[in-house]
Amino acid sequence: MPNIDVRKVQMVGYSTLSVSLPKDWVKRTGLKAGDAVSVLRQDDGTLKVVPGAVEEEKPVSRTLHVDASTAPRFILRSVVGLYALGVDAIVISNESGLTTQQVEEAKAAIDRLNGFGVVEQTAKTITLQSFLDPSKFPIDGLLQRMRAITMYMVDLVCKALSEGKVEYCREVKLLETELDKIHWTTLRELLFAARRPDIARKIGIGDAYSITGSRMMIKLAEKVGDAVERMAEFARFFLTMEGGVPGWLLKHLAEKTAEVAGAYGGAFDAYLTRNLLAADGFIEASERHQGSVMPDIRRLLEGLRKEGGVASDVDFVSRLHGYVMSLWSLADMTQTLSEVAMNHSLVEETPLCSVSL
Repeated sequence: MPNIDVRKVQMVGYSTLSVSLPKDWVKRTGLKAGDAVSVLRQDDGTLKVVPGAVEEEKPVSRTLHVDASTAPRFILRSVVGLYALGVDAIVISNESGLTTQQVEEAKAAIDRLNGFGVVEQTAKTITLQSFLDPSKFPIDGLLQRMRAITMYMVDLVCKALSEGKVEYCREVKLLETELDKIHWTTLRELLFAARRPDIARKIGIGDAYSITGSRMMIKLAEKVGDAVERMAEFARFFLTMEGGVPGWLLKHLAEKTAEVAGAYGGAFDAYLTRNLLAADGFIEASERHQGSVMPDIRRLLEGLRKEGGVASDVDFVSRLHGYVMSLWSLADMTQTLSEVAMNHSLVEETPLCSVSL
Protein backbone atom coordinates (compact mmCIF):
# COMPACT_ATOMS: atom_id res chain seq x y z
CA MET A 1 0.00 0.00 0.00
CA PRO A 2 1.55 3.38 -1.00
CA ASN A 3 2.22 5.90 1.77
CA ILE A 4 1.65 8.87 -0.53
CA ASP A 5 -1.70 9.38 -2.24
CA VAL A 6 -1.97 12.53 -4.37
CA ARG A 7 -5.54 13.80 -4.79
CA LYS A 8 -7.10 16.87 -6.36
CA VAL A 9 -9.05 19.43 -4.39
CA GLN A 10 -12.68 19.57 -5.58
CA MET A 11 -15.19 22.43 -5.36
CA VAL A 12 -18.42 21.48 -3.59
CA GLY A 13 -21.19 24.06 -3.82
CA TYR A 14 -20.19 27.72 -4.09
CA SER A 15 -17.35 28.01 -1.55
CA THR A 16 -16.46 24.65 -0.02
CA LEU A 17 -13.34 22.74 -1.05
CA SER A 18 -13.11 19.01 -0.39
CA VAL A 19 -10.74 16.06 -0.82
CA SER A 20 -11.98 12.46 -1.04
CA LEU A 21 -10.58 9.85 1.33
CA PRO A 22 -8.60 6.87 -0.04
CA LYS A 23 -10.91 3.88 -0.47
CA ASP A 24 -8.56 1.33 1.09
CA TRP A 25 -8.02 3.57 4.15
CA VAL A 26 -11.80 4.00 4.56
CA LYS A 27 -12.25 0.23 4.38
CA ARG A 28 -9.43 -0.44 6.85
CA THR A 29 -10.77 2.06 9.41
CA GLY A 30 -14.41 0.97 8.97
CA LEU A 31 -15.70 4.44 8.11
CA LYS A 32 -19.04 4.89 6.41
CA ALA A 33 -21.12 7.82 5.22
CA GLY A 34 -22.19 10.05 8.11
CA ASP A 35 -19.32 9.04 10.42
CA ALA A 36 -17.19 11.76 11.99
CA VAL A 37 -13.50 12.31 11.36
CA SER A 38 -11.23 14.73 13.20
CA VAL A 39 -8.97 17.09 11.24
CA LEU A 40 -5.98 18.03 13.38
CA ARG A 41 -4.00 21.13 12.49
CA GLN A 42 -0.26 20.43 12.85
CA ASP A 43 2.37 23.01 13.78
CA ASP A 44 4.14 22.58 10.44
CA GLY A 45 0.98 23.64 8.53
CA THR A 46 -0.15 20.14 7.55
CA LEU A 47 -3.44 18.44 8.44
CA LYS A 48 -3.90 15.04 10.03
CA VAL A 49 -7.14 13.09 9.54
CA VAL A 50 -8.15 10.72 12.36
CA PRO A 51 -11.28 8.50 12.42
CA GLY A 52 -13.83 9.55 15.03
CA ALA A 53 -14.11 12.62 17.25
CA VAL A 54 -10.80 13.27 18.99
CA GLU A 55 -10.84 15.14 22.27
CA GLU A 56 -7.92 17.29 23.36
CA GLU A 57 -5.59 15.47 25.73
CA LYS A 58 -6.46 16.16 29.35
CA PRO A 59 -3.98 16.35 32.24
CA VAL A 60 -3.17 12.87 33.55
CA SER A 61 -3.65 12.19 37.28
CA ARG A 62 -2.83 9.10 39.32
CA THR A 63 -3.45 8.12 42.94
CA LEU A 64 -0.99 6.02 44.93
CA HIS A 65 -2.79 4.06 47.65
CA VAL A 66 -0.50 3.30 50.58
CA ASP A 67 -0.86 1.99 54.11
CA ALA A 68 1.25 1.04 57.12
CA SER A 69 2.64 -2.03 55.29
CA THR A 70 3.92 -0.06 52.27
CA ALA A 71 7.62 -0.80 51.75
CA PRO A 72 10.18 1.94 52.40
CA ARG A 73 11.09 3.99 49.29
CA PHE A 74 8.03 2.67 47.39
CA ILE A 75 6.53 6.17 47.29
CA LEU A 76 9.80 7.77 46.19
CA ARG A 77 10.34 5.27 43.36
CA SER A 78 6.69 5.39 42.24
CA VAL A 79 6.55 9.20 42.16
CA VAL A 80 9.75 9.37 40.11
CA GLY A 81 8.40 6.73 37.73
CA LEU A 82 5.04 8.46 37.28
CA TYR A 83 6.81 11.78 36.69
CA ALA A 84 8.91 10.17 33.93
CA LEU A 85 5.72 8.76 32.36
CA GLY A 86 4.34 12.28 32.05
CA VAL A 87 1.71 12.18 34.82
CA ASP A 88 0.68 15.75 35.68
CA ALA A 89 -0.73 15.23 39.17
CA ILE A 90 -0.04 12.53 41.77
CA VAL A 91 -2.15 12.02 44.88
CA ILE A 92 -0.59 9.92 47.65
CA SER A 93 -3.38 8.58 49.86
CA ASN A 94 -3.41 6.68 53.14
CA GLU A 95 -6.90 6.13 54.59
CA SER A 96 -5.42 5.72 58.07
CA GLY A 97 -3.36 8.87 57.78
CA LEU A 98 0.02 9.46 56.13
CA THR A 99 3.01 8.63 58.30
CA THR A 100 5.89 11.06 58.74
CA GLN A 101 8.11 8.74 56.69
CA GLN A 102 5.60 8.65 53.81
CA VAL A 103 5.38 12.45 53.72
CA GLU A 104 9.19 12.71 53.82
CA GLU A 105 9.46 10.23 50.94
CA ALA A 106 7.06 12.28 48.84
CA LYS A 107 9.06 15.43 49.51
CA ALA A 108 12.34 13.61 48.83
CA ALA A 109 10.96 12.66 45.42
CA ILE A 110 10.15 16.31 44.70
CA ASP A 111 13.75 17.25 45.45
CA ARG A 112 14.85 14.89 42.66
CA LEU A 113 12.49 16.30 40.04
CA ASN A 114 12.35 19.56 38.11
CA GLY A 115 9.06 21.48 38.06
CA PHE A 116 7.24 19.29 40.60
CA GLY A 117 5.78 20.57 43.86
CA VAL A 118 3.21 20.04 46.63
CA VAL A 119 -0.07 21.83 45.91
CA GLU A 120 -2.21 20.34 48.70
CA GLN A 121 -1.61 18.37 51.88
CA THR A 122 -4.00 16.92 54.44
CA ALA A 123 -3.63 14.31 57.16
CA LYS A 124 -4.56 11.54 54.70
CA THR A 125 -3.36 12.84 51.32
CA ILE A 126 -0.61 14.83 49.68
CA THR A 127 -1.01 16.10 46.12
CA LEU A 128 1.96 16.71 43.84
CA GLN A 129 1.63 18.75 40.64
CA SER A 130 3.87 19.27 37.61
CA PHE A 131 4.42 22.83 36.39
CA LEU A 132 6.55 21.94 33.37
CA ASP A 133 5.53 22.76 29.81
CA PRO A 134 7.01 19.83 27.86
CA SER A 135 7.20 21.87 24.65
CA LYS A 136 9.71 24.33 26.17
CA PHE A 137 12.67 21.98 26.62
CA PRO A 138 14.50 21.00 23.39
CA ILE A 139 16.09 17.58 23.73
CA ASP A 140 19.48 18.63 22.37
CA GLY A 141 19.65 21.39 24.98
CA LEU A 142 19.00 18.90 27.78
CA LEU A 143 21.59 16.50 26.36
CA GLN A 144 24.15 19.30 26.12
CA ARG A 145 23.47 20.18 29.75
CA MET A 146 24.06 16.56 30.82
CA ARG A 147 27.31 16.50 28.87
CA ALA A 148 28.44 19.78 30.46
CA ILE A 149 27.67 18.57 34.00
CA THR A 150 29.43 15.21 33.62
CA MET A 151 32.50 16.82 32.06
CA TYR A 152 32.64 19.41 34.86
CA MET A 153 32.36 16.59 37.44
CA VAL A 154 35.38 14.90 35.85
CA ASP A 155 37.26 18.20 35.78
CA LEU A 156 36.64 18.64 39.51
CA VAL A 157 37.99 15.15 40.29
CA CYS A 158 41.11 15.89 38.24
CA LYS A 159 41.61 19.23 40.00
CA ALA A 160 41.13 17.58 43.40
CA LEU A 161 43.85 15.04 42.59
CA SER A 162 46.29 17.50 41.02
CA GLU A 163 45.76 20.36 43.50
CA GLY A 164 45.08 18.30 46.62
CA LYS A 165 41.79 20.07 47.41
CA VAL A 166 39.10 17.88 49.00
CA GLU A 167 36.36 20.52 48.54
CA TYR A 168 36.26 19.73 44.82
CA CYS A 169 35.16 16.17 45.69
CA ARG A 170 32.24 17.48 47.73
CA GLU A 171 31.07 19.64 44.84
CA VAL A 172 30.87 16.53 42.62
CA LYS A 173 28.11 15.12 44.85
CA LEU A 174 25.97 18.25 44.37
CA LEU A 175 26.40 18.09 40.61
CA GLU A 176 25.40 14.42 40.52
CA THR A 177 22.09 15.35 42.15
CA GLU A 178 21.50 18.00 39.48
CA LEU A 179 22.39 15.46 36.79
CA ASP A 180 19.73 13.07 38.09
CA LYS A 181 17.11 15.82 37.90
CA ILE A 182 17.91 16.53 34.26
CA HIS A 183 17.91 12.80 33.49
CA TRP A 184 14.32 12.42 34.75
CA THR A 185 13.21 15.63 33.01
CA THR A 186 14.65 14.43 29.71
CA LEU A 187 13.08 10.98 30.05
CA ARG A 188 9.71 12.67 30.70
CA GLU A 189 10.19 14.74 27.54
CA LEU A 190 11.04 11.68 25.44
CA LEU A 191 7.98 9.75 26.62
CA PHE A 192 5.82 12.79 25.86
CA ALA A 193 7.35 12.91 22.38
CA ALA A 194 6.60 9.22 21.81
CA ARG A 195 2.86 9.78 22.16
CA ARG A 196 2.58 13.42 21.07
CA PRO A 197 4.01 14.09 17.58
CA ASP A 198 3.19 17.80 17.97
CA ILE A 199 5.43 18.04 21.04
CA ALA A 200 8.08 15.84 19.42
CA ARG A 201 8.57 18.36 16.64
CA LYS A 202 8.73 21.29 19.07
CA ILE A 203 11.54 19.72 21.09
CA GLY A 204 13.57 18.56 18.10
CA ILE A 205 12.53 14.90 17.84
CA GLY A 206 12.07 14.10 14.17
CA ASP A 207 11.70 10.31 14.24
CA ALA A 208 11.62 7.21 16.43
CA TYR A 209 15.38 6.78 16.03
CA SER A 210 15.94 10.06 17.86
CA ILE A 211 13.79 8.93 20.79
CA THR A 212 15.68 5.65 21.10
CA GLY A 213 19.09 7.27 20.69
CA SER A 214 18.36 10.06 23.16
CA ARG A 215 17.07 7.55 25.72
CA MET A 216 20.34 5.64 25.45
CA MET A 217 22.37 8.84 25.76
CA ILE A 218 20.70 10.10 28.92
CA LYS A 219 20.98 6.70 30.60
CA LEU A 220 24.68 6.50 29.75
CA ALA A 221 25.26 10.06 30.97
CA GLU A 222 23.52 9.21 34.25
CA LYS A 223 25.71 6.11 34.67
CA VAL A 224 28.81 8.17 33.88
CA GLY A 225 27.76 10.59 36.61
CA ASP A 226 27.49 7.67 39.07
CA ALA A 227 30.98 6.44 38.10
CA VAL A 228 32.52 9.89 38.50
CA GLU A 229 30.82 10.30 41.88
CA ARG A 230 32.50 7.06 43.01
CA MET A 231 35.84 8.34 41.70
CA ALA A 232 35.38 11.52 43.72
CA GLU A 233 34.83 9.45 46.88
CA PHE A 234 38.01 7.47 46.20
CA ALA A 235 39.90 10.70 45.51
CA ARG A 236 38.66 12.15 48.81
CA PHE A 237 40.05 9.06 50.60
CA PHE A 238 43.44 9.46 48.90
CA LEU A 239 43.65 13.12 49.88
CA THR A 240 42.71 12.57 53.52
CA MET A 241 44.65 9.35 54.06
CA GLU A 242 47.02 9.40 56.99
CA GLY A 243 50.60 9.50 55.75
CA GLY A 244 49.52 10.78 52.34
CA VAL A 245 49.64 9.30 48.85
CA PRO A 246 52.63 9.95 46.54
CA GLY A 247 52.10 13.03 44.39
CA TRP A 248 53.21 11.24 41.23
CA LEU A 249 50.37 8.71 41.68
CA LEU A 250 47.73 11.42 42.10
CA LYS A 251 49.09 13.24 39.05
CA HIS A 252 48.99 10.04 37.00
CA LEU A 253 45.37 9.33 37.99
CA ALA A 254 44.38 12.90 37.10
CA GLU A 255 46.02 12.69 33.67
CA LYS A 256 44.56 9.26 32.88
CA THR A 257 41.11 10.42 33.98
CA ALA A 258 41.28 13.50 31.77
CA GLU A 259 42.36 11.34 28.81
CA VAL A 260 39.46 8.89 29.14
CA ALA A 261 36.98 11.70 29.78
CA GLY A 262 38.17 13.49 26.65
CA ALA A 263 36.99 10.53 24.58
CA TYR A 264 33.65 10.55 26.41
CA GLY A 265 33.09 14.25 25.72
CA GLY A 266 34.12 13.82 22.09
CA ALA A 267 31.77 10.87 21.58
CA PHE A 268 28.92 12.89 23.09
CA ASP A 269 29.66 15.72 20.68
CA ALA A 270 29.71 13.23 17.80
CA TYR A 271 26.15 12.22 18.70
CA LEU A 272 24.90 15.80 18.87
CA THR A 273 26.54 16.75 15.55
CA ARG A 274 25.96 13.39 13.79
CA ASN A 275 29.69 13.12 13.05
CA LEU A 276 30.14 9.61 11.70
CA LEU A 277 33.94 9.60 11.45
CA ALA A 278 34.40 11.09 14.91
CA ALA A 279 32.07 8.48 16.43
CA ASP A 280 34.04 5.69 14.75
CA GLY A 281 37.30 7.14 16.05
CA PHE A 282 36.06 7.30 19.63
CA ILE A 283 35.01 3.63 19.50
CA GLU A 284 38.66 2.82 18.77
CA ALA A 285 39.90 5.19 21.49
CA SER A 286 37.59 3.76 24.17
CA GLU A 287 38.69 0.21 23.32
CA ARG A 288 42.33 1.26 23.80
CA HIS A 289 41.50 2.86 27.14
CA GLN A 290 39.74 -0.28 28.37
CA GLY A 291 42.70 -2.41 27.34
CA SER A 292 45.17 -0.21 29.22
CA VAL A 293 43.40 -0.14 32.59
CA MET A 294 44.58 -3.42 34.13
CA PRO A 295 48.21 -3.14 32.96
CA ASP A 296 48.13 0.41 34.31
CA ILE A 297 47.06 -0.60 37.82
CA ARG A 298 49.76 -3.29 37.89
CA ARG A 299 52.41 -0.70 36.98
CA LEU A 300 51.10 1.64 39.66
CA LEU A 301 51.26 -1.04 42.35
CA GLU A 302 54.77 -2.09 41.29
CA GLY A 303 55.92 1.52 41.57
CA LEU A 304 54.35 1.85 45.01
CA ARG A 305 55.93 -1.37 46.27
CA LYS A 306 59.36 -0.04 45.37
CA GLU A 307 58.69 2.99 47.53
CA GLY A 308 57.07 1.02 50.36
CA GLY A 309 54.42 2.62 52.57
CA VAL A 310 50.90 2.76 51.13
CA ALA A 311 51.38 -0.31 48.92
CA SER A 312 50.86 -2.51 51.98
CA ASP A 313 47.72 -0.65 53.12
CA VAL A 314 44.75 -2.90 52.26
CA ASP A 315 42.22 -0.04 52.36
CA PHE A 316 44.33 2.06 50.02
CA VAL A 317 44.91 -0.76 47.52
CA SER A 318 41.19 -1.58 47.55
CA ARG A 319 40.24 2.04 46.79
CA LEU A 320 42.94 2.42 44.16
CA HIS A 321 41.52 -0.65 42.42
CA GLY A 322 38.01 0.84 42.78
CA TYR A 323 39.10 4.13 41.23
CA VAL A 324 40.77 2.45 38.27
CA MET A 325 37.80 0.13 37.68
CA SER A 326 35.46 3.15 37.73
CA LEU A 327 37.72 4.65 35.09
CA TRP A 328 37.38 1.41 33.11
CA SER A 329 33.58 1.73 33.41
CA LEU A 330 33.82 5.26 32.01
CA ALA A 331 35.78 3.94 29.03
CA ASP A 332 33.31 1.07 28.56
CA MET A 333 30.32 3.44 28.60
CA THR A 334 32.16 5.73 26.18
CA GLN A 335 32.42 2.84 23.73
CA THR A 336 28.66 2.20 23.96
CA LEU A 337 27.96 5.92 23.64
CA SER A 338 30.20 6.08 20.56
CA GLU A 339 28.30 3.20 18.97
CA VAL A 340 25.00 5.00 19.64
CA ALA A 341 26.51 8.16 18.09
CA MET A 342 27.61 6.20 15.02
CA ASN A 343 24.16 4.66 14.56
CA HIS A 344 22.57 8.09 15.03
CA SER A 345 24.87 9.50 12.34
CA LEU A 346 23.79 6.80 9.88
CA VAL A 347 20.06 7.58 10.07
CA GLU A 348 20.22 10.46 7.62
CA GLU A 349 21.99 10.54 4.26
CA THR A 350 25.51 12.03 4.34
CA PRO A 351 28.40 12.30 1.85
CA LEU A 352 29.91 9.24 3.58
CA CYS A 353 26.71 7.22 3.47
CA SER A 354 24.34 8.05 0.63
CA VAL A 355 21.12 6.42 -0.51
CA SER A 356 21.57 3.89 -3.33
CA LEU A 357 19.25 4.46 -6.28
